[in-house]
Amino acid sequence: MFHLIRSELATKMRLEGTYTSDEYARALRGYFEKIDPIAMKNVEGYWSHLLEDYETGL
Repeated sequence: MFHLIRSELATKMRLEGTYTSDEYARALRGYFEKIDPIAMKNVEGYWSHLLEDYETGL
């Protein structure tokens, strides 16, 4: 589910011309927190690290 949201959101934002890594990370975090808030609270988890890379521009 997370991978599907990630892919679909990136495609949508690029088509709209609103894609930046910061905006993308913010939108992903919102979706991911709705789906699995416990996983997102784990700062050492895979998804938290993935979003951190986008938020920091890596």
